[in-house]
Amino acid sequence: LGIFSGVLYPDEGEVFIDNELLGPSNRSSIRKRKIGVLFQDNNLLPEFNVMDNVLLPLIINDIDYNNAKNRVDEILSLLDMNKFKNRYPNQISIGEYQRISLLRAIANNPKVVIADEPTANLDEKNCEQLLNLIVKLNRELGITFIIATHDRRFIDISTKSYTLFNGDLIINEWKLYKRC
Repeated sequence: LGIFSGVLYPDEGEVFIDNELLGPSNRSSIRKRKIGVLFQDNNLLPEFNVMDNVLLPLIINDIDYNNAKNRVDEILSLLDMNKFKNRYPNQISIGEYQRISLLRAIANNPKVVIADEPTANLDEKNCEQLLNLIVKLNRELGITFIIATHDRRFIDISTKSYTLFNGDLIINEWKLYKRC
């Protein structure tokens, strides 16, 4: 995940995101424009409210403040979460926190979202909501998700899956979406 996200450099080979080489000279630019990251936890900055947390990647990308605020409203409305705009991370549930983290990861319309155990801290209901959101974002916005997880439910929503076993990468059979 570190190599895909541009945090680490590969020892050999090359990584392309949307037909663009992810290299030392353009790593930062590609990461800002084309990659969203969703970590298992500690995604949101505690000193910022939800609005500011979701605004942050837009501001970093030099998006005009008013346009950025409109984009945040648009993103939060995907899950009817506008009512959380002024709350701080410690004032929302774990499920709300993780969904808002995912919405922040898609703020810049990335081509790829890299997620590390995104459902690890969620109960069944919140896990289902996050899985359905990932399917929706993939289908409607064309965002590719690269997800590292032990949660086997992701196999049901994936078109392709791989298993890492004893250091070997095993390609699993193609799957069709099973969820709406």
